[in-house]
Amino acid sequence: MFSLRPKRSEVSWVVVLPADLALAQVGVPAGVALVLALLAPHGANVLLRRLDQPAPVALPAPWWNLLARAVATALLVVLVTGLAASGGPR
Repeated sequence: MFSLRPKRSEVSWVVVLPADLALAQVGVPAGVALVLALLAPHGANVLLRRLDQPAPVALPAPWWNLLARAVATALLVVLVTGLAASGGPR
């Protein structure tokens, strides 16, 4: 169903992209950047925490889940290496 109300992901993109562009213009010493990078996950956890909602219950995976992932990974590796041989440098 179509809704004029923006989704959370759309709002986050509208907020994050200008913030990234603005922060890319700021010069920060390496030590300060390291501290900020180490504190960023904690800040995200505080901002994104849903205090009023319990954690969702994890559903059990079907028996074929691991097999399907292994096959998909193998096909991806074969496809990428096959295309690399035909489209790589000559």
